[in-house]
Amino acid sequence: MPGTYRLLLLFVIVLIGLSTSEVSAQDTQDPDVLFKQARDAAFVEDNYPKAIELGNQALVLAPDYLDIKEFVGRVYFWNGQKKRSAKMLDEVLATDPKRELSRATLADIYIEEAQYSKAISLMEEGLNYSPSNTTFLFKKGYAQELSGRPNQAIRSYRAVQSIEPTYPGLQNRIDEMDINQLNWVANVSGSYTFFDNGLDPWTIGRAELIRKTQLGSFGVAANFGSRFNLNDQELELNGYPILTQKMYGYFSLGVSSNEFFPQYRISASVFRSFPKRIEGSLGYRRLAFEALDVDMLTSSLTKFYSFYRVSLRGFLAFTENSTSYTGIISGRRFFKNTDNFLELRAGYGNAAIEYNVATDINNLSSFELSLFGQKSLSEQFLLQGEFGFYNEEITPDNFRKRYQILLGLSYKF
Repeated sequence: MPGTYRLLLLFVIVLIGLSTSEVSAQDTQDPDVLFKQARDAAFVEDNYPKAIELGNQALVLAPDYLDIKEFVGRVYFWNGQKKRSAKMLDEVLATDPKRELSRATLADIYIEEAQYSKAISLMEEGLNYSPSNTTFLFKKGYAQELSGRPNQAIRSYRAVQSIEPTYPGLQNRIDEMDINQLNWVANVSGSYTFFDNGLDPWTIGRAELIRKTQLGSFGVAANFGSRFNLNDQELELNGYPILTQKMYGYFSLGVSSNEFFPQYRISASVFRSFPKRIEGSLGYRRLAFEALDVDMLTSSLTKFYSFYRVSLRGFLAFTENSTSYTGIISGRRFFKNTDNFLELRAGYGNAAIEYNVATDINNLSSFELSLFGQKSLSEQFLLQGEFGFYNEEITPDNFRKRYQILLGLSYKF
């Protein structure tokens, strides 16, 4: 009997082995299974040679399977094999000219090989099938820019902007194009603040000059204010330097005559873009008032959609005797381009929304609701406007309401 059991067990093991071999053999004969394995190799394992090998095995079984051929052609490009990629993607487009991924990847190959006319023609042909395709419009504009056709490139970029104002990389391209055209921006603005308790109104005026360069934007500004029968002036130096392709910075240095603006202030932040059109930032501020110094840590998280931008921002402020926080949420709706928008902002904290002047230090809490907008009057003039409501706790259970109106004008030259 024991011998019989051993024979039976051996028979079962052989059956299982044969079954597994049969399934494995069937898997290697199924192009869909091989296609999935190839995608996993490319997107999960980052193993492009393995993905190409599996994809080509699938194509042997199904030579007309365009999804697989397009995939292999694109992986060839990612793996640096541009000639093989172009050949395979050409075959895909010859069979189905509406294949957008194949067309866009082939345009990237032509642009990298400095074959700009081919890239432009390829994108124009694609736009016949899909006139609102922002990828095609952007790549067409980029090829036009690189081939020395700035006016045509700007038209292509503006077309993208009218469809998808926050298209990744679009504003950088437009800004770089602007370097050779409108390199300067002059801003002037004024704000008027009034209260519900009969307090004298406050006024702030600002004048700023900005220079756009290949390293970023840099400017100088002057603020003039009147509050509580005090007059003050503040001078600023600020900029947005480009750090890497995905990172840029912000800095601001300010000094004043120290009536109510900070005697000096220092601000610095770093911004970085992430996948899925997300941007984050971290920053530090120091404001030195006559009575007290304030150190602040700031952070933000911003998500871009087609015509929208949603942002969360936080402040953590430290003084000699206390720690306070503030949170702000804002939503912006773009219209024909990024120069035209409306933004709604709300903020709350157990201190001022932002420490701007000495009187903000003493606030116990603050709530803000404001609407800000900008509209282009022409290619060179922009009009800004804002209305804000603030409910501030000055002393325990003692609240005041203030209202702020701002008007501004920008001129590009």
